Amino acid sequence: MLKFKRTILIPALLLLGALCINCFFVFSNTSSRIWWNQQYEKFQNQNKRGFVNRYYFDKAGKKHKYVVFVPYHLKPNDKPPLMLHLHGAGKRGTDGVSHLRDGMATKIWSEKRHFPFVVLFPQEPTDRWWQNDSELVDDLISLLDSTIKEYHIDPDRVSITGLSSGATAAWNVVNQYPDRFSAIVPLSSLCDLKLIKSATRSNISIWDYYVHGDKPESGDCHRAVFQDLLEMGLSPHYSELNGFAAKGWNLHNSWGFFTSNQGCLKWLMDQNRKENQTQRRPFRLIFREQDFPKWQPITDNWSYNDHGILSHTGSQKNKTSPAIYQNKHKNYDLHFEFKVEKGTGCQLLFFSGNGSNYSRYWAANFVPPEEGSCGIVVHPEKKWLQSCDLLAQQAFHSGEWNDLRIRVLEDQLSVHLNGWELFSLKDDRVLNLNGQFALESLPEEASLTKWRYLRMREID
Repeated sequence: MLKFKRTILIPALLLLGALCINCFFVFSNTSSRIWWNQQYEKFQNQNKRGFVNRYYFDKAGKKHKYVVFVPYHLKPNDKPPLMLHLHGAGKRGTDGVSHLRDGMATKIWSEKRHFPFVVLFPQEPTDRWWQNDSELVDDLISLLDSTIKEYHIDPDRVSITGLSSGATAAWNVVNQYPDRFSAIVPLSSLCDLKLIKSATRSNISIWDYYVHGDKPESGDCHRAVFQDLLEMGLSPHYSELNGFAAKGWNLHNSWGFFTSNQGCLKWLMDQNRKENQTQRRPFRLIFREQDFPKWQPITDNWSYNDHGILSHTGSQKNKTSPAIYQNKHKNYDLHFEFKVEKGTGCQLLFFSGNGSNYSRYWAANFVPPEEGSCGIVVHPEKKWLQSCDLLAQQAFHSGEWNDLRIRVLEDQLSVHLNGWELFSLKDDRVLNLNGQFALESLPEEASLTKWRYLRMREID
């Protein structure tokens, strides 16, 4: 019996010794050690929810801390959207957490039980910059790829946002990897027209935020960029915030507004990289001198200025004519901004049958919630077809510019107001619309509505 135990013990000791020697050589190898560390890190954290402290190794084997927010309701088979969030210069470092003190992290903290995005929070080192270091951006994308794989992210719903220098860095990342993202939301970025135009070659969805008063030239520059993007056939959202409207406002802080804008977050949820990359017609501006013959009639109660603003004064006593666009395409996207300066609201008319007379048309009314219901009314019956979504109607800003986006496609008519879906009507009667539409103030005495940046594209 003793001999049998010795015959087993000696080979076992030899095997154990060989295993120890093998482990020594494995762990003395840098790449092997990193691989084992990565597997252990994933084992520790992959099932956690909420704000999770993580770390990764770059190509040189250097360890970097970062944070990922994982939705509490996330299930193994879900394919959630992801947001890559780049902080500003003041939060650079190596602690892995100081960049969570502002920006998107504070918004998530306030409603963390319900926030639907996986959010990746990398930290920029103190001696390098994302906005001009291509190798650092490559490391960022490697981290993004591993996060997408680990959390089963929908690769077509990966957006990027950043604040201040992180916003400029976001443009640089998109420029370096133009086909990776569904949308970009830069918050107070530098106004680099060459970089922005280069980054938009993938037709990425854009919502730009900046503060008027941040720098003397800030507003003029961002507006010029917006105009150039329109000329390129794009249709970005942009929000110019009035930095002087509230006492003590930080003239550089547009992210405070972004994080409270549920409409923008909902818009981000709807963006899709595959749809962006589908071949589409570009948008074209439709209220310029060469387009005037297509607008009929433009009467005395209409005016147009050098800034591209179309104005209409309504009247309750005397019938005023709407501005009708002689559009021949039934399927189209129509985007513009409007501002109601006097009166309660305005309307967009869609014509049925032949021509653009008042024998039969739909009137989509847009009014703030305190003024009553909005929605679509069929004329001449004056019958409500659909009311606006009450929550989306809250996004109406009286006396300010509102972004309105209309799509008519086959049997569906949808309207978005400032990023919110105001209504979406799927009805065979949409097929009877002939493509012509018109703008008009509501028929009230001395009402005044203004429109700008009218643009559209036909859908094949």
